[in-house]
Amino acid sequence: MREKKSIRIVDWAFTGLWVALLFSGIGFKVSAKLAGWPDFDSFTLRENRELARFPDLRNLPPEKWGAGVEAWYNDNFAWRARLIQFYRHVHFAWLKTAVAQEVPGRKGWVFRCGGNWAELEDYLGAFELGEEELRRWMVLFEGRTAWAEAHGVVWLYAITPVKAQIHPEMVFPMIAAHRGPCVRAQVRERLAGSPAENHVLFLSDVIAAATREKPVFYKDDHHVNGYGTWLIYDAVVRRLREFLPDLPDVPPLVGTPPPEAVERAEEPGCFLKEERLCVRMPGMHETKSPLFGLFRLGGRRPVVSVAVEQDGARRTVVMGNDSFMRFSLAGWHFEKDRLCLPFGAGFDRMVSLLFMRFSTERLEQVVEAESPVCIIEQFPEVKLTAETVGYDETMERAAAWLHGTAAEGEGRVQVLATLRGVTAEGDGPVRVVLRDAAGNALAEETVPPGRIRAVFFGEAGIPAGGASLDVLGGRAESAELQFRSAWRREG
Repeated sequence: MREKKSIRIVDWAFTGLWVALLFSGIGFKVSAKLAGWPDFDSFTLRENRELARFPDLRNLPPEKWGAGVEAWYNDNFAWRARLIQFYRHVHFAWLKTAVAQEVPGRKGWVFRCGGNWAELEDYLGAFELGEEELRRWMVLFEGRTAWAEAHGVVWLYAITPVKAQIHPEMVFPMIAAHRGPCVRAQVRERLAGSPAENHVLFLSDVIAAATREKPVFYKDDHHVNGYGTWLIYDAVVRRLREFLPDLPDVPPLVGTPPPEAVERAEEPGCFLKEERLCVRMPGMHETKSPLFGLFRLGGRRPVVSVAVEQDGARRTVVMGNDSFMRFSLAGWHFEKDRLCLPFGAGFDRMVSLLFMRFSTERLEQVVEAESPVCIIEQFPEVKLTAETVGYDETMERAAAWLHGTAAEGEGRVQVLATLRGVTAEGDGPVRVVLRDAAGNALAEETVPPGRIRAVFFGEAGIPAGGASLDVLGGRAESAELQFRSAWRREG
Protein backbone atom coordinates (compact mmCIF):
# COMPACT_ATOMS: atom_id res chain seq x y z
CA MET A 1 0.00 0.00 0.00
CA ARG A 2 2.81 2.35 0.97
CA GLU A 3 4.57 1.49 -2.30
CA LYS A 4 1.47 2.45 -4.37
CA LYS A 5 1.19 5.74 -2.45
CA SER A 6 4.84 6.50 -3.20
CA ILE A 7 4.27 5.83 -6.90
CA ARG A 8 1.27 8.17 -6.91
CA ILE A 9 3.35 10.88 -5.22
CA VAL A 10 6.07 10.49 -7.83
CA ASP A 11 3.49 10.60 -10.64
CA TRP A 12 1.87 13.72 -9.23
CA ALA A 13 5.26 15.36 -8.70
CA PHE A 14 6.30 14.54 -12.25
CA THR A 15 3.00 15.83 -13.64
CA GLY A 16 3.18 18.97 -11.51
CA LEU A 17 6.71 19.69 -12.67
CA TRP A 18 5.79 19.55 -16.35
CA VAL A 19 2.58 21.50 -15.86
CA ALA A 20 4.60 24.16 -14.03
CA LEU A 21 7.13 24.24 -16.86
CA LEU A 22 4.36 24.38 -19.46
CA PHE A 23 2.67 27.38 -17.85
CA SER A 24 5.78 29.09 -16.47
CA GLY A 25 6.23 31.07 -19.66
CA ILE A 26 2.76 32.54 -19.33
CA GLY A 27 3.35 33.20 -15.65
CA PHE A 28 6.65 34.97 -16.31
CA LYS A 29 5.06 37.08 -19.05
CA VAL A 30 2.21 38.11 -16.72
CA SER A 31 4.69 38.87 -13.94
CA ALA A 32 6.83 40.94 -16.31
CA LYS A 33 3.75 42.85 -17.44
CA LEU A 34 2.39 43.55 -13.97
CA ALA A 35 5.46 43.73 -11.76
CA GLY A 36 8.30 44.38 -14.22
CA TRP A 37 10.03 41.10 -13.38
CA PRO A 38 11.68 39.35 -15.14
CA ASP A 39 12.98 42.23 -17.26
CA PHE A 40 12.92 40.57 -20.69
CA ASP A 41 13.77 43.89 -22.37
CA SER A 42 17.31 43.62 -21.01
CA PHE A 43 17.87 40.73 -23.43
CA THR A 44 17.26 41.93 -26.98
CA LEU A 45 17.97 40.49 -30.40
CA ARG A 46 18.69 42.32 -33.65
CA GLU A 47 16.19 40.74 -35.96
CA ASN A 48 15.63 41.67 -39.57
CA ARG A 49 11.85 41.48 -39.14
CA GLU A 50 9.01 42.34 -36.79
CA LEU A 51 7.93 39.63 -34.38
CA ALA A 52 4.56 37.94 -34.89
CA ARG A 53 1.60 39.53 -33.14
CA PHE A 54 -1.27 37.68 -31.50
CA PRO A 55 -3.66 36.75 -34.32
CA ASP A 56 -6.96 38.52 -34.77
CA LEU A 57 -9.16 35.46 -34.23
CA ARG A 58 -12.30 37.34 -35.26
CA ASN A 59 -11.02 37.91 -38.78
CA LEU A 60 -8.96 34.72 -39.15
CA PRO A 61 -10.45 31.45 -40.45
CA PRO A 62 -10.66 28.87 -37.63
CA GLU A 63 -8.36 26.46 -39.47
CA LYS A 64 -5.57 29.09 -39.19
CA TRP A 65 -6.00 29.82 -35.48
CA GLY A 66 -3.50 27.16 -34.43
CA ALA A 67 -0.75 28.32 -36.80
CA GLY A 68 -1.34 31.95 -35.86
CA VAL A 69 -1.14 31.32 -32.12
CA GLU A 70 1.92 29.10 -32.56
CA ALA A 71 3.73 31.79 -34.59
CA TRP A 72 2.92 34.36 -31.89
CA TYR A 73 4.07 32.05 -29.08
CA ASN A 74 7.32 31.13 -30.88
CA ASP A 75 8.20 34.82 -31.08
CA ASN A 76 7.05 35.82 -27.60
CA PHE A 77 7.66 33.05 -25.08
CA ALA A 78 9.50 33.93 -21.88
CA TRP A 79 13.30 34.14 -22.02
CA ARG A 80 13.21 33.71 -25.83
CA ALA A 81 15.99 36.22 -26.55
CA ARG A 82 18.19 34.91 -23.73
CA LEU A 83 17.80 31.29 -24.84
CA ILE A 84 18.63 32.13 -28.45
CA GLN A 85 21.66 34.14 -27.36
CA PHE A 86 22.86 31.30 -25.14
CA TYR A 87 22.35 28.77 -27.94
CA ARG A 88 24.39 30.91 -30.34
CA HIS A 89 27.07 31.50 -27.72
CA VAL A 90 27.50 27.78 -27.07
CA HIS A 91 27.91 27.03 -30.77
CA PHE A 92 30.05 30.04 -31.71
CA ALA A 93 32.20 30.55 -28.61
CA TRP A 94 32.50 27.03 -27.17
CA LEU A 95 31.94 24.51 -29.94
CA LYS A 96 33.11 26.75 -32.85
CA THR A 97 30.43 25.24 -35.07
CA ALA A 98 28.00 26.74 -37.57
CA VAL A 99 24.36 27.51 -36.84
CA ALA A 100 22.32 27.16 -40.05
CA GLN A 101 24.08 29.51 -42.53
CA GLU A 102 26.13 31.33 -39.89
CA VAL A 103 29.77 30.31 -39.37
CA PRO A 104 31.90 31.59 -36.46
CA GLY A 105 35.10 33.46 -37.13
CA ARG A 106 37.75 35.02 -34.90
CA LYS A 107 37.02 37.39 -31.98
CA GLY A 108 33.26 36.96 -32.14
CA TRP A 109 32.90 37.64 -35.86
CA VAL A 110 30.29 35.64 -37.79
CA PHE A 111 30.23 34.87 -41.51
CA ARG A 112 27.73 33.18 -43.80
CA CYS A 113 27.77 30.17 -46.10
CA GLY A 114 25.37 28.45 -48.47
CA GLY A 115 21.98 29.49 -49.75
CA ASN A 116 21.64 32.99 -51.13
CA TRP A 117 24.63 34.37 -49.21
CA ALA A 118 27.48 31.95 -49.95
CA GLU A 119 30.24 34.37 -49.01
CA LEU A 120 32.64 31.76 -47.62
CA GLU A 121 32.28 29.52 -50.69
CA ASP A 122 32.96 32.56 -52.85
CA TYR A 123 35.99 33.41 -50.69
CA LEU A 124 37.34 29.91 -51.32
CA GLY A 125 36.91 30.33 -55.08
CA ALA A 126 34.14 27.75 -55.38
CA PHE A 127 32.32 29.62 -58.15
CA GLU A 128 33.79 29.69 -61.64
CA LEU A 129 31.53 31.44 -64.12
CA GLY A 130 31.30 29.86 -67.55
CA GLU A 131 31.52 31.76 -70.80
CA GLU A 132 27.74 31.91 -71.23
CA GLU A 133 27.24 33.22 -67.68
CA LEU A 134 29.81 35.97 -68.22
CA ARG A 135 28.27 36.83 -71.59
CA ARG A 136 24.83 37.22 -70.02
CA TRP A 137 26.16 39.53 -67.34
CA MET A 138 27.80 41.72 -69.98
CA VAL A 139 24.59 41.78 -72.00
CA LEU A 140 22.63 42.79 -68.90
CA PHE A 141 25.07 45.53 -67.85
CA GLU A 142 25.27 47.00 -71.34
CA GLY A 143 21.62 46.46 -72.19
CA ARG A 144 20.45 48.23 -69.04
CA THR A 145 22.75 51.16 -69.79
CA ALA A 146 21.48 51.55 -73.36
CA TRP A 147 17.83 50.99 -72.41
CA ALA A 148 17.95 53.66 -69.70
CA GLU A 149 19.77 56.10 -71.99
CA ALA A 150 17.07 55.66 -74.64
CA HIS A 151 14.49 56.64 -72.01
CA GLY A 152 16.46 59.67 -70.82
CA VAL A 153 17.53 57.96 -67.59
CA VAL A 154 20.93 57.33 -65.97
CA TRP A 155 21.37 53.68 -65.02
CA LEU A 156 23.64 52.46 -62.21
CA TYR A 157 24.32 48.99 -60.83
CA ALA A 158 25.58 49.20 -57.23
CA ILE A 159 27.19 45.89 -56.28
CA THR A 160 27.91 45.65 -52.57
CA PRO A 161 30.66 43.51 -51.00
CA VAL A 162 30.38 40.69 -48.48
CA LYS A 163 32.19 40.56 -45.16
CA ALA A 164 34.55 37.67 -45.87
CA GLN A 165 36.09 39.51 -48.82
CA ILE A 166 36.64 42.67 -46.75
CA HIS A 167 37.72 41.11 -43.43
CA PRO A 168 39.62 37.89 -44.23
CA GLU A 169 41.69 38.45 -41.09
CA MET A 170 38.58 37.57 -39.05
CA VAL A 171 37.95 34.30 -40.90
CA PHE A 172 39.29 31.21 -39.15
CA PRO A 173 42.86 30.46 -40.39
CA MET A 174 41.97 27.04 -41.87
CA ILE A 175 39.53 28.84 -44.21
CA ALA A 176 41.42 32.12 -44.67
CA ALA A 177 44.51 30.30 -45.95
CA HIS A 178 42.66 28.98 -49.02
CA ARG A 179 41.43 32.13 -50.72
CA GLY A 180 40.45 31.68 -54.37
CA PRO A 181 39.30 33.91 -57.24
CA CYS A 182 35.96 35.47 -56.28
CA VAL A 183 33.09 35.90 -58.69
CA ARG A 184 33.36 39.71 -58.50
CA ALA A 185 36.89 39.59 -59.88
CA GLN A 186 35.80 37.35 -62.76
CA VAL A 187 32.96 39.66 -63.77
CA ARG A 188 35.00 42.81 -63.27
CA GLU A 189 37.78 41.53 -65.50
CA ARG A 190 35.31 40.85 -68.30
CA LEU A 191 33.65 44.25 -67.84
CA ALA A 192 36.90 46.20 -68.26
CA GLY A 193 36.72 48.38 -71.37
CA SER A 194 32.98 47.93 -71.84
CA PRO A 195 30.93 51.06 -72.64
CA ALA A 196 28.88 50.17 -69.54
CA GLU A 197 31.89 49.98 -67.19
CA ASN A 198 31.15 53.26 -65.41
CA HIS A 199 27.52 52.21 -64.94
CA VAL A 200 28.55 49.27 -62.71
CA LEU A 201 29.87 50.38 -59.33
CA PHE A 202 31.73 47.73 -57.35
CA LEU A 203 31.62 49.07 -53.81
CA SER A 204 34.26 46.66 -52.49
CA ASP A 205 36.99 49.23 -53.22
CA VAL A 206 35.40 51.93 -51.06
CA ILE A 207 34.55 49.54 -48.22
CA ALA A 208 37.97 47.85 -48.20
CA ALA A 209 39.79 51.19 -48.09
CA ALA A 210 37.67 52.36 -45.14
CA THR A 211 38.52 49.38 -42.93
CA ARG A 212 41.88 51.04 -42.19
CA GLU A 213 39.98 53.70 -40.21
CA LYS A 214 37.16 51.82 -38.44
CA PRO A 215 34.98 48.71 -38.81
CA VAL A 216 32.42 48.84 -41.61
CA PHE A 217 30.58 45.56 -40.90
CA TYR A 218 28.77 44.31 -37.84
CA LYS A 219 30.70 41.53 -36.11
CA ASP A 220 27.68 39.24 -35.79
CA ASP A 221 25.61 40.26 -38.84
CA HIS A 222 26.20 40.22 -42.60
CA HIS A 223 25.21 43.88 -43.11
CA VAL A 224 27.53 46.87 -43.18
CA ASN A 225 27.20 49.05 -40.10
CA GLY A 226 26.11 52.69 -40.02
CA TYR A 227 29.49 53.96 -41.17
CA GLY A 228 29.51 51.46 -44.04
CA THR A 229 26.04 52.57 -45.11
CA TRP A 230 27.15 56.21 -45.26
CA LEU A 231 30.16 55.20 -47.37
CA ILE A 232 27.94 53.32 -49.82
CA TYR A 233 25.53 56.21 -50.37
CA ASP A 234 28.45 58.62 -50.69
CA ALA A 235 30.11 56.41 -53.32
CA VAL A 236 26.83 56.02 -55.24
CA VAL A 237 26.26 59.78 -55.37
CA ARG A 238 29.86 60.45 -56.42
CA ARG A 239 29.50 57.96 -59.28
CA LEU A 240 26.18 59.50 -60.33
CA ARG A 241 27.94 62.87 -60.42
CA GLU A 242 29.86 61.63 -63.47
CA PHE A 243 26.52 61.76 -65.32
CA LEU A 244 24.87 64.58 -63.35
CA PRO A 245 27.77 66.99 -62.70
CA ASP A 246 25.84 69.41 -60.46
CA LEU A 247 24.74 66.69 -58.04
CA PRO A 248 25.62 67.86 -54.48
CA ASP A 249 27.24 65.73 -51.80
CA VAL A 250 25.40 63.46 -49.41
CA PRO A 251 24.80 64.95 -45.93
CA PRO A 252 28.17 64.99 -44.12
CA LEU A 253 29.07 62.50 -41.41
CA VAL A 254 29.49 64.52 -38.22
CA GLY A 255 30.63 63.51 -34.77
CA THR A 256 28.65 61.91 -31.96
CA PRO A 257 26.87 63.60 -30.30
CA PRO A 258 25.98 65.74 -33.31
CA PRO A 259 25.53 69.51 -33.31
CA GLU A 260 22.08 70.45 -32.04
CA ALA A 261 21.14 71.96 -35.40
CA VAL A 262 21.81 68.60 -37.07
CA GLU A 263 19.96 66.62 -34.41
CA ARG A 264 16.91 68.86 -34.86
CA ALA A 265 17.16 68.49 -38.66
CA GLU A 266 17.72 72.22 -39.08
CA GLU A 267 20.94 71.44 -40.92
CA PRO A 268 21.77 68.36 -43.03
CA GLY A 269 24.02 65.75 -41.50
CA CYS A 270 24.54 62.14 -40.51
CA PHE A 271 25.81 60.71 -37.24
CA LEU A 272 26.25 57.31 -35.65
CA LYS A 273 24.17 56.05 -32.75
CA GLU A 274 24.19 52.46 -31.49
CA GLU A 275 26.11 51.51 -34.66
CA ARG A 276 23.23 52.84 -36.78
CA LEU A 277 23.26 55.77 -39.17
CA CYS A 278 20.98 58.64 -38.16
CA VAL A 279 20.17 60.88 -41.13
CA ARG A 280 18.90 64.43 -40.87
CA MET A 281 17.70 66.37 -43.91
CA PRO A 282 15.61 69.52 -43.33
CA GLY A 283 12.07 69.00 -44.58
CA MET A 284 12.51 65.39 -45.70
CA HIS A 285 9.41 63.33 -45.03
CA GLU A 286 7.85 60.06 -46.10
CA THR A 287 5.35 59.90 -48.94
CA LYS A 288 3.76 57.31 -51.22
CA SER A 289 4.71 55.99 -54.64
CA PRO A 290 2.33 54.53 -57.25
CA LEU A 291 4.90 51.77 -57.67
CA PHE A 292 3.88 50.29 -54.30
CA GLY A 293 0.48 49.42 -55.71
CA LEU A 294 1.73 48.44 -59.16
CA PHE A 295 4.23 45.97 -57.72
CA ARG A 296 1.96 44.96 -54.81
CA LEU A 297 4.57 45.89 -52.25
CA GLY A 298 3.30 45.62 -48.70
CA GLY A 299 4.31 44.16 -45.37
CA ARG A 300 5.03 45.44 -41.89
CA ARG A 301 7.66 47.98 -41.02
CA PRO A 302 10.56 48.08 -41.28
CA VAL A 303 10.58 45.49 -44.08
CA VAL A 304 8.70 47.72 -46.52
CA SER A 305 9.43 49.83 -49.57
CA VAL A 306 9.54 53.55 -48.84
CA ALA A 307 9.50 56.90 -50.61
CA VAL A 308 10.64 60.26 -49.23
CA GLU A 309 10.37 63.82 -50.46
CA GLN A 310 12.10 67.12 -49.75
CA ASP A 311 12.36 70.57 -51.28
CA GLY A 312 15.15 71.06 -53.78
CA ALA A 313 16.28 69.95 -57.21
CA ARG A 314 13.45 68.56 -59.32
CA ARG A 315 14.93 65.09 -59.66
CA THR A 316 13.62 61.64 -58.77
CA VAL A 317 15.79 58.61 -58.08
CA VAL A 318 14.31 55.10 -57.94
CA MET A 319 16.35 52.35 -56.32
CA GLY A 320 15.71 48.61 -56.30
CA ASN A 321 17.69 47.31 -53.34
CA ASP A 322 17.96 44.69 -50.66
CA SER A 323 18.33 45.43 -46.94
CA PHE A 324 21.99 46.43 -47.39
CA MET A 325 20.87 50.00 -48.20
CA ARG A 326 18.43 50.22 -45.31
CA PHE A 327 19.20 47.84 -42.43
CA SER A 328 21.84 50.05 -40.80
CA LEU A 329 19.73 53.21 -40.97
CA ALA A 330 18.29 54.26 -37.62
CA GLY A 331 15.02 54.64 -39.53
CA TRP A 332 14.93 50.85 -39.83
CA HIS A 333 15.19 50.48 -36.05
CA PHE A 334 14.60 53.12 -33.37
CA GLU A 335 13.83 56.15 -35.57
CA LYS A 336 11.06 54.72 -37.71
CA ASP A 337 9.21 58.03 -37.58
CA ARG A 338 12.28 59.93 -38.81
CA LEU A 339 13.27 57.83 -41.81
CA CYS A 340 15.56 59.65 -44.24
CA LEU A 341 17.59 58.35 -47.18
CA PRO A 342 21.06 59.94 -47.32
CA PHE A 343 21.11 60.85 -51.02
CA GLY A 344 21.58 64.53 -50.24
CA ALA A 345 19.92 67.61 -51.70
CA GLY A 346 20.35 66.54 -55.32
CA PHE A 347 16.95 64.83 -55.41
CA ASP A 348 13.56 66.02 -54.25
CA ARG A 349 12.02 62.54 -54.46
CA MET A 350 13.64 59.20 -53.55
CA VAL A 351 11.99 55.78 -53.87
CA SER A 352 13.50 52.66 -52.29
CA LEU A 353 11.90 49.42 -53.53
CA LEU A 354 12.91 46.76 -51.04
CA PHE A 355 14.10 43.38 -52.35
CA MET A 356 13.36 44.50 -55.91
CA ARG A 357 15.22 43.21 -58.97
CA PHE A 358 14.04 44.83 -62.17
CA SER A 359 12.63 43.20 -65.27
CA THR A 360 12.12 45.17 -68.49
CA GLU A 361 8.39 45.28 -67.80
CA ARG A 362 8.95 46.69 -64.32
CA LEU A 363 11.36 49.28 -65.66
CA GLU A 364 8.71 50.45 -68.10
CA GLN A 365 6.35 50.90 -65.15
CA VAL A 366 9.01 52.77 -63.16
CA VAL A 367 9.69 55.21 -66.01
CA GLU A 368 5.98 55.85 -66.51
CA ALA A 369 4.98 56.17 -62.85
CA GLU A 370 7.91 58.16 -61.46
CA SER A 371 9.75 59.79 -64.44
CA PRO A 372 13.10 59.25 -62.69
CA VAL A 373 16.34 60.94 -63.63
CA CYS A 374 18.26 57.85 -62.56
CA ILE A 375 17.52 54.25 -61.62
CA ILE A 376 19.76 52.24 -59.32
CA GLU A 377 19.76 48.48 -58.82
CA GLN A 378 21.76 47.23 -55.84
CA PHE A 379 22.58 43.64 -54.99
CA PRO A 380 25.46 41.83 -53.22
CA GLU A 381 28.34 40.45 -55.23
CA VAL A 382 27.53 36.85 -54.22
CA LYS A 383 24.38 37.17 -56.38
CA LEU A 384 26.69 37.27 -59.41
CA THR A 385 26.74 33.48 -59.05
CA ALA A 386 22.97 33.31 -59.54
CA GLU A 387 20.57 33.96 -62.39
CA THR A 388 20.99 37.19 -64.35
CA VAL A 389 17.71 38.74 -63.25
CA GLY A 390 16.35 40.96 -66.02
CA TYR A 391 18.14 39.32 -68.92
CA ASP A 392 15.89 39.07 -72.00
CA GLU A 393 15.84 39.67 -75.75
CA THR A 394 15.35 43.40 -75.26
CA MET A 395 18.62 43.55 -73.31
CA GLU A 396 20.39 41.61 -76.08
CA ARG A 397 19.28 44.17 -78.66
CA ALA A 398 19.97 47.15 -76.39
CA ALA A 399 23.49 45.88 -75.60
CA ALA A 400 24.25 45.54 -79.32
CA TRP A 401 22.92 49.08 -79.86
CA LEU A 402 25.34 50.40 -77.24
CA HIS A 403 28.29 49.09 -79.26
CA GLY A 404 27.10 50.39 -82.64
CA THR A 405 28.02 53.66 -84.31
CA ALA A 406 25.71 56.13 -86.05
CA ALA A 407 24.68 54.94 -89.53
CA GLU A 408 22.41 55.85 -92.41
CA GLY A 409 18.97 54.27 -92.56
CA GLU A 410 19.73 51.80 -95.34
CA GLY A 411 21.43 48.41 -95.54
CA ARG A 412 22.04 46.07 -92.60
CA VAL A 413 21.67 48.30 -89.52
CA GLN A 414 20.30 48.34 -86.00
CA VAL A 415 17.10 50.30 -85.48
CA LEU A 416 15.84 52.16 -82.42
CA ALA A 417 12.44 53.83 -82.36
CA THR A 418 11.66 56.41 -79.67
CA LEU A 419 7.97 57.20 -79.22
CA ARG A 420 6.48 59.88 -76.98
CA GLY A 421 2.95 60.21 -75.74
CA VAL A 422 1.84 56.69 -76.61
CA THR A 423 -1.87 56.02 -76.08
CA ALA A 424 -3.98 52.94 -76.83
CA GLU A 425 -7.25 53.00 -78.76
CA GLY A 426 -8.72 50.00 -76.95
CA ASP A 427 -7.79 47.21 -74.57
CA GLY A 428 -5.37 45.58 -77.00
CA PRO A 429 -1.62 46.25 -77.26
CA VAL A 430 -0.09 49.12 -79.19
CA ARG A 431 1.85 47.66 -82.12
CA VAL A 432 4.84 49.47 -83.57
CA VAL A 433 5.69 48.29 -87.11
CA LEU A 434 8.87 49.11 -88.97
CA ARG A 435 8.16 49.33 -92.71
CA ASP A 436 10.28 49.88 -95.79
CA ALA A 437 9.49 52.49 -98.45
CA ALA A 438 7.13 50.05 -100.22
CA GLY A 439 5.11 49.49 -97.02
CA ASN A 440 6.44 45.99 -96.31
CA ALA A 441 6.76 45.10 -92.63
CA LEU A 442 10.41 44.59 -91.62
CA ALA A 443 9.89 44.14 -87.87
CA GLU A 444 7.17 44.55 -85.27
CA GLU A 445 7.06 45.04 -81.49
CA THR A 446 4.36 45.87 -78.94
CA VAL A 447 4.64 48.62 -76.31
CA PRO A 448 2.48 49.67 -73.38
CA PRO A 449 1.02 53.19 -73.37
CA GLY A 450 3.28 55.74 -71.74
CA ARG A 451 5.07 59.04 -71.71
CA ILE A 452 8.14 57.65 -73.50
CA ARG A 453 8.74 54.22 -75.04
CA ALA A 454 11.92 53.01 -76.70
CA VAL A 455 11.74 50.04 -79.08
CA PHE A 456 14.95 48.20 -79.93
CA PHE A 457 14.17 46.39 -83.17
CA GLY A 458 17.63 44.86 -83.45
CA GLU A 459 19.19 44.30 -86.85
CA ALA A 460 17.09 44.89 -89.94
CA GLY A 461 17.83 44.93 -93.64
CA ILE A 462 16.49 48.23 -94.94
CA PRO A 463 16.33 48.56 -98.75
CA ALA A 464 16.88 51.78 -100.66
CA GLY A 465 14.30 54.40 -99.83
CA GLY A 466 14.64 54.13 -96.03
CA ALA A 467 12.14 53.06 -93.39
CA SER A 468 9.22 54.46 -91.47
CA LEU A 469 7.09 53.64 -88.44
CA ASP A 470 3.46 52.61 -88.32
CA VAL A 471 1.61 52.66 -84.97
CA LEU A 472 -1.38 50.30 -84.84
CA GLY A 473 -3.93 49.97 -82.06
CA GLY A 474 -3.07 53.42 -80.76
CA ARG A 475 -1.15 56.56 -81.53
CA ALA A 476 2.03 58.40 -80.60
CA GLU A 477 2.45 62.15 -80.36
CA SER A 478 5.90 61.83 -81.91
CA ALA A 479 8.16 59.06 -83.19
CA GLU A 480 11.84 59.10 -84.08
CA LEU A 481 13.98 56.50 -85.83
CA GLN A 482 17.70 56.14 -85.19
CA PHE A 483 20.16 53.79 -86.90
CA ARG A 484 23.48 52.32 -85.87
CA SER A 485 25.89 49.93 -87.48
CA ALA A 486 25.32 46.21 -87.03
CA TRP A 487 27.32 44.61 -84.20
CA ARG A 488 27.63 41.11 -82.80
CA ARG A 489 29.38 40.06 -79.61
CA GLU A 490 32.32 37.73 -80.16
CA GLY A 491 31.59 34.18 -79.04
